[in-house]
Amino acid sequence: MNRKRFVELSADIVICGGGLGGCASAMAALRNNLKVILTEETDWIGCH
Repeated sequence: MNRKRFVELSADIVICGGGLGGCASAMAALRNNLKVILTEETDWIGCH
């Protein structure tokens, strides 16, 4: 039997997509002292 573990996260902003725009948005938010969650469906972030 597979048991899934759930973890609750909190942030000021959630960015879905780790491409160039997502990374730039995350950096801009971080520079404004916001807590950021950045998600990406592949194994790498940045330009593909």
